[in-house]
Amino acid sequence: FEQGSLYWGVKPSFYRVGLTNVSTRLGEVSDAEALLQDIKDSEFIYKTGFDFDFGLVWAAPHYQLGASLTNAIEHTYKYPEIDRSDFRALEIIKQLDHHEEFTMQRQVKLEAGIFTEQRHWSLHAELDANPVEGPMRDRYQWLTVTGGYAADSWWLPSARFGISRNLAGTKLGYLNAGITFMKFFNLDVATTLDTVRLDGDKIMRGANIRIGVQFDY
Repeated sequence: FEQGSLYWGVKPSFYRVGLTNVSTRLGEVSDAEALLQDIKDSEFIYKTGFDFDFGLVWAAPHYQLGASLTNAIEHTYKYPEIDRSDFRALEIIKQLDHHEEFTMQRQVKLEAGIFTEQRHWSLHAELDANPVEGPMRDRYQWLTVTGGYAADSWWLPSARFGISRNLAGTKLGYLNAGITFMKFFNLDVATTLDTVRLDGDKIMRGANIRIGVQFDY
């Protein structure tokens, strides 16, 4: 169109999912070696599945709007049955019932961005419109806002800085920073704003680093 370009796409996905259940006494949860050995020896149920993601983007000279739908089919995968003979508390049994299966839930993602004339400076926002649960029953709904500078030269790196927050579940917030150097290599780091004390030491609740390579055609 004269005002911009409309892009749409479909991404098929093939999944091979293996799930298992492992129980341990609360007093023994600190014995990581024994717990990992139990996980290694446990029985997995494997199941295959197909799914589709759909995306739509409107790109204008100075802004961009997009929306996508992931896991359109919402396949369900079952965990193996767990021995309940040692459990008497109704609340624990109720939780075990809740963990009998895992559904790869459907999620809508929204994005928006604005750019300067040559797209050197940009501000971008992404929002998960609804929360979803992972295989460990953790809830995720991320909001991310990122500002950045994109360089044209090989020797001057591009840089970005932003914040992310999980609007569901842990409610953790992250500070994100990254650079792209030689136009091909990405280095990004992130750390939580929240801390926790373990054995008297104050540490971050989460941190990650990502290294990637990108190509232009």
